[in-house]
Amino acid sequence: STVLVLGMAGEVSTELPTASCIDPSEFIPPSGNDWPVLTGESLSSELPYDIGVFISSQFMDQILYTTWASAALCLDAETLTGLAINGQLLSGFFSEEVGTLVGDESVELSIEALQPPTSAFDDDQPPVSVDIDRFALVLKGMVDDRKTRILQVDMDVELGIDITLENQDLILESNLTSQDFVLTEVY
Repeated sequence: STVLVLGMAGEVSTELPTASCIDPSEFIPPSGNDWPVLTGESLSSELPYDIGVFISSQFMDQILYTTWASAALCLDAETLTGLAINGQLLSGFFSEEVGTLVGDESVELSIEALQPPTSAFDDDQPPVSVDIDRFALVLKGMVDDRKTRILQVDMDVELGIDITLENQDLILESNLTSQDFVLTEVY
């Protein structure tokens, strides 16, 4: 039988921001990998295929690393909402101690990805997932004339991406539930 293989490859990079919530020097960018061996049978099975699409985990990880390193996952609540955020406002969400500690002083509430996300592939649905470990909600404010981290809630998330074909359209969906999140509070 005659086989036609079309391959596409690419490198992804970004300008590293000088001031952001991440430190890209702590993590090595993912490197490239060899092409998979295409045998005409689905990986780890004897199921023949006529056409296939292969997405490299290294390429996915490069995209995720580049997104992380660009500080695109550093989100400031005040910038997003346009609200002035202070200790009294947040005491209703976290605890009265936050209001007592910083009072009416403005505070910084941000969402920060403390390490780059990674991809994972599986034979079942969802076939592709993005693992986001050490995603954190961070509260910083002035205590004794010093900027101090008052609260940090770490979140680990596995974001599954379901892929289906409907009416010749490729549909990508992610159905997040509360069980997809693991929360840890650090005071």
